[in-house]
Amino acid sequence: MEGEKYLFVVSGPSGVGKDSVMAKVRAAHPEIEKTVSITTRAPREGEAEGVNYYYRTQEEFDRLLAEGEILESNCFNHNCYGTLKSEVEKRMAAGKPVLLNIDVHGAANIKRLYPGSTIIFLLPPSWEELEHRLRGRGTDSDADVKNRLSIAREELRRAGEFDAWIVNRTVEQAAGELYELIAGLNRQDGITVIMISHDIAAAVRYASHILHIGEGQRLFFGTAAAYLDSPVGQMFAPRALHDDPRKGGDHP
Repeated sequence: MEGEKYLFVVSGPSGVGKDSVMAKVRAAHPEIEKTVSITTRAPREGEAEGVNYYYRTQEEFDRLLAEGEILESNCFNHNCYGTLKSEVEKRMAAGKPVLLNIDVHGAANIKRLYPGSTIIFLLPPSWEELEHRLRGRGTDSDADVKNRLSIAREELRRAGEFDAWIVNRTVEQAAGELYELIAGLNRQDGITVIMISHDIAAAVRYASHILHIGEGQRLFFGTAAAYLDSPVGQMFAPRALHDDPRKGGDHP
């Protein structure tokens, strides 16, 4: 579909800070839009129809899903969530950059439907920090936190399927990198990138091209899987993503 390059999907484990990072980007750059999802859960205090979500019954949700009007969906804690096709395509057709917050499984489906889109994996700086953020929210029971961490272990192992990674050390840093990534891909169609931060000389030895986009930020051109398997990836991939899964340790 024409305009797919304007579609950007942000994924990552629960608690990594997707909502905060995306809100920061949209506040600074209102031209970058995020669609409103549909859900079967009840509105929370302060939420509004058509602003936070479209709130529908389970029967209405199932009908839209069967009719192909929901691009991706998932159910968690007895509630279902989905991305409306109309919300996405009307923005792409208008040439407006749009951000989606979609779970790891749903992002793969979006990439299949819109191969010109960019799917971005937001990483925690460490496994310990991810657990700290989840517990610090104070909204989940201990059992819920453990369940979210179990899911996060599997999600982190799929990060290599994504076009780009951003490590969320702070909301300001991650939002800045996300904006530069969006602006960069809009300027250079067809480039698949991985956001990395390390010594530039080491990156140059293994990357086909390096583009300096800001202090301490570099773009590695290539696929995520290639980066993870490259010598530079072996040295610099975040521990939460790389070291522990390959060693089979206690972390994801």
